[in-house]
Amino acid sequence: MASRTQVFSGQGPVAVDAHVLGADLIERRLLALVTSHRSGVPRDMDLIAADLLSRAADLCPVLTGDLIRSGRVAGNTTTAGSGSVVRRTVSFGTKYAVWIHEAHYNLGPVSRRKSGTEDGPVGRKFLERPFRKHADRYKAFLARGVEQRNRAGTKGG
Repeated sequence: MASRTQVFSGQGPVAVDAHVLGADLIERRLLALVTSHRSGVPRDMDLIAADLLSRAADLCPVLTGDLIRSGRVAGNTTTAGSGSVVRRTVSFGTKYAVWIHEAHYNLGPVSRRKSGTEDGPVGRKFLERPFRKHADRYKAFLARGVEQRNRAGTKGG
């Protein structure tokens, strides 16, 4: 009896035909590998989101500090078909956060005294600028984590 199992490989679903010699062993190894990928990716996404939140807070204009304190990371992991979707959202929750992020305005005296960072000056687009600047680094970090877990999974089987 032939059966087909799909597991998520990071590149998409991988099908394993059970009538192939040794397919049960391959399937067990793939499922173990996928489990390690799934457990590692959310942690890696948490680290990326925390880094982005910190970088964005460093570029936030400041008057009372409410905008910076409203910064949050939220997320979830859901099952989609044979894989998982890992989402993380970095946001600032004050009523005026979007306006401060998008509008053109003159910085107040407290914000002008706050130094910028390698990601640019304090002011508008405080979340978007570090995200765009570090997007390739974040992608590489995720890829390295999956690759390392892949190598560790193949050594242990």
